[in-house]
Amino acid sequence: MPFPQAVVSMSIIFDVNCMVGKSGAPRPDWPAASDETAAELQRVGIDRALAGDYVSLQVDPVDGVEHLARQVGCAPDVLVGCPAAVPHWGGDVPGPKELLDAYLDRGWRAFRIYPRAHYFLFHPVVIGPLLEEAQARRFTVLINADQFDWPELIRVLESFGELKLVVCNEGYRNIRTIIPLLERFSELRFETSWMQQFLMYETIVGRVGPRRLLFGTQFPTFEPGAALTQLLRADLRDEDRRRVLGENLEAMLAEAR
Repeated sequence: MPFPQAVVSMSIIFDVNCMVGKSGAPRPDWPAASDETAAELQRVGIDRALAGDYVSLQVDPVDGVEHLARQVGCAPDVLVGCPAAVPHWGGDVPGPKELLDAYLDRGWRAFRIYPRAHYFLFHPVVIGPLLEEAQARRFTVLINADQFDWPELIRVLESFGELKLVVCNEGYRNIRTIIPLLERFSELRFETSWMQQFLMYETIVGRVGPRRLLFGTQFPTFEPGAALTQLLRADLRDEDRRRVLGENLEAMLAEAR
């Protein structure tokens, strides 16, 4: 099919899944600074990116907040902060309301959770107060596929049916699980960086519509142009492609209050 250049020119391309800062295990070709990350994204045509932070993930989610603010501050027209949140039970972070107030003060309308990396249960008893606040205030919550088991995810979704939860880094092999979950839980979304093979875009959009997919790259782990090219060449209607490329994410972030 023809390359849909006209669609690109009229769309915002908004990456929901990139990382900034210094990883504990970087590759030589990874950007050394966040302005280099932004420049590489723009080089392939990506306008904006929701950026997590390696310090928050690998070192300390509490100190990582200020580190993330400095990182995205180097390229504010491209990078949007997406901090790593943890439950407040340890006394080292504010309660859920105060935490989300602080995020909004910085212009951040989404956050990530890493239950396994940060050693807390992905269960309503532990994470419930934070997710309840996020649900009520229409924040977007991101979680990587290696941070939960499917029964844990289902339990959380059954407890918080209106929570805007985005699963990142999930692949095509779990399509038989992804489809029924999307059909059951109306606010669940999946990020697309590992959903490029075997007509995944066409299959999911055909079953549940374009609203449930968000374009992502996993940059710098993967080269950003690869994920973008697959979506641009997918056999989708132009209006559906625009939604996945960035309109869906823009609409979700605009709802946070």
